[in-house]
Amino acid sequence: EKIPYPLALGRNFVPLHPSSVAVSLFGTFPASTSHGHNLSPLPVLFCSKMAPNIQRRIDSSSVDGDVEDTRIRCALLGCGMMGQEHISYILGYSQEIRIDYLCDPFGPSLDKALKVMREFDVDPLVTMREPTLFTDEQDLLDCVDQIDLLVIASPNYMHTPTLLKWGRFDLTILCEKPVAVSQAQHDELILASQDPLWRARLWVAMEYRYIPAIAKLLSLLPEIGDLKMVTIRENRYPFLHKIGKWNRDREKTGDTLVEKCCHFFDLFRLITGQEADLTRVRALAQRGVNYKEEVDAMETPIIDSAYVTLPFKKRDSNG
Repeated sequence: EKIPYPLALGRNFVPLHPSSVAVSLFGTFPASTSHGHNLSPLPVLFCSKMAPNIQRRIDSSSVDGDVEDTRIRCALLGCGMMGQEHISYILGYSQEIRIDYLCDPFGPSLDKALKVMREFDVDPLVTMREPTLFTDEQDLLDCVDQIDLLVIASPNYMHTPTLLKWGRFDLTILCEKPVAVSQAQHDELILASQDPLWRARLWVAMEYRYIPAIAKLLSLLPEIGDLKMVTIRENRYPFLHKIGKWNRDREKTGDTLVEKCCHFFDLFRLITGQEADLTRVRALAQRGVNYKEEVDAMETPIIDSAYVTLPFKKRDSNG
């Protein structure tokens, strides 16, 4: 059965490079032990129902002939590797969503994103239109009244400033993880979430929740009994190279445990149904193995490997 975008992100997830993740559960095991294996999210700060215009059922005839096109109007802010991946998923739902705007300050990324769209145009099942291209976010913001869904796929450190600008408008936002890379950005978002002027509906892209292996693991929880420990281990190649080497800069990524491992911290929350006791978190990390010898390496390289322990506790009455 076809599931709505963005939940399809997890269902269709394919690693872009050799990588493996193992999730293990340790419980009382009244019947048997069960392990989930996955080949290959930061808490959601703002959570609400999708806007009525996005919940509506859309008749495919609305994109044919002279009938008004009532599909969800989508804009992508950030057209690098992740933005292009979002495009490929969205076009699989072209009878329901249309991409009207692409925005990225780096021209080659815009060109590649447009090429991805045009490759889908030959598919008779895909109904698309040529998007408007912008290199300045302000130009896109000027079109906010023509946008139902904004997908933010820009570098990590830009997510918070972007959300603070767009959050005052009545639209739905899908933001790539993480939403913040520092305590200061986190605090800004908390304040924004309490502001009555905040109008947007935000979903943070923690798509690992929807990977089939994780869904299977969750379905096995009743057989395991009371959980005593959850372990997640990932082995992977070094990070891919991105424009301006921003993903090598710990100030722009939040460092490796935020950039990559926020998925795993979210899975801990999902699997246990509890929250981490942040006063008792302990970590041992290592730098300088994969990234120190790179050309133009950062003075302080990002984390290569780490062990992190997170004691969990039951959520309070406020969730």
